[in-house]
Amino acid sequence: FFQAEDGIRDYKVTGVQTCALPILVLTTHGAPGTTDFLGAVSLDCDADIAHGEFSILVHHTVSGQGLGQRLMERIIAWGRSRGLREISGDILAGNGTMLDLCRRLGFSIESRPHDAAVLRARLTLSAGTD
Repeated sequence: FFQAEDGIRDYKVTGVQTCALPILVLTTHGAPGTTDFLGAVSLDCDADIAHGEFSILVHHTVSGQGLGQRLMERIIAWGRSRGLREISGDILAGNGTMLDLCRRLGFSIESRPHDAAVLRARLTLSAGTD
């Protein structure tokens, strides 16, 4: 049994503007402070809130159970609802599980000329679709 805790954090981008930073944390069910961490995803937006870079972590004990996909689907939906045009993230070239997940979610995968060990996943967002 799992519960999800959504949080929105504000931070200064240029000293003048702020950007909402969504963070979704997945834990086991229980009282705050007594639960086990299962996974988290966040989306760091640029100042214009046109592009977001995702970060995701799923604990190895629950890997392969679809939690990563659910977390990514939630952060993609959040980005669409805020009008982002693109979401991207850097993935180690050897992380086949994450690369496969991103492909299933519609991301394109690009090589990075300056670092062959890291690939870039990009998803162009269209308003009103998931």
